[in-house]
Amino acid sequence: MRLTPILIQEAPCFRNPAGEHVLSLRNLQIAFIESFNETDDVNEALDLTNNEIRTLSFNTRLRRIKTLLLARNQIVDIDANIAALLPRLNTLSLVENNISHLSNLLPLRHCRNLENIYLTGNPVTTSRYYKEFVVWLIPGLTVLDFERVKPRLKKSAEELLGTFDQPSKLALKLLDNKELEPLKEPSSIETQQSIRLTEEERSKLEADLMNATSLDEIERIELALKRGYIE
Repeated sequence: MRLTPILIQEAPCFRNPAGEHVLSLRNLQIAFIESFNETDDVNEALDLTNNEIRTLSFNTRLRRIKTLLLARNQIVDIDANIAALLPRLNTLSLVENNISHLSNLLPLRHCRNLENIYLTGNPVTTSRYYKEFVVWLIPGLTVLDFERVKPRLKKSAEELLGTFDQPSKLALKLLDNKELEPLKEPSSIETQQSIRLTEEERSKLEADLMNATSLDEIERIELALKRGYIE
């Protein structure tokens, strides 16, 4: 199923035990995280459990999201700009996905607020030095796979892998020799989505709506007119 703006607007919302406002998009066979607009940035938690998502990426920045639930998807990689797209991300569940290599986790190193991560059920968890690598990659981590991160593990990770400025040979090997690049800003798609409709564009959309023949097209035009933004 395609994640449309209408689907996002009509999805169930509730408060979780932590008091976060949750948008639930579970069990919908969603393949791509798309159609979010900056006006949708009202939730602290997003539940996309049990879908068909292959890449952890967003089409726009969501500044309020703290908890992201993506268990039982098909995720194999993570957007290099995920930290800029979700700047307040604190808890990330990727349980039972298809992440295979430690280097696929590299984008998470810029998630400065990330404290809890769950990766059980991914092939990567069988890698040698898996726990040390994740703790080294995300220094602020307090919970890894439902267990508290102990000082002993952090010390072991530092001894084995060095620092970001001076990674050890083992660290470079585990990174598949990928460079530890600085944080990049998200693409211009967010800016593009915030372009206001001109009167001429609004009139054209109203005419297109009268001639629309598919439900998707009707939903797209109606939402653009309602929000006043070009989709």
